[in-house]
Amino acid sequence: MNLSDGDIEFILTIYDTSTSMMEDKVREKFATDFVRHLVDFGFDVKACYADIADHDSFLSDALDEWLEMEEEEEYEEEGEYLDEDEDDRW
Repeated sequence: MNLSDGDIEFILTIYDTSTSMMEDKVREKFATDFVRHLVDFGFDVKACYADIADHDSFLSDALDEWLEMEEEEEYEEEGEYLDEDEDDRW
């Protein structure tokens, strides 16, 4: 689901309110969980990556981590398809 500017602002306000009293160590985990929940609920975080990443360094790190994991999963899936094609040839 694509997020409008108002949606992004609302989500980031919730994030700011939630993290205002947290220590950095807790904020790091919270940011990671926050990004995972956005993805799990179907929000297209790739489309608004820059807006979210620019908001907070913890969110930026969490998005980078999520994107890296996402790319690894895509790469592994492509590898599985290639392996299946090779098995079919023989």
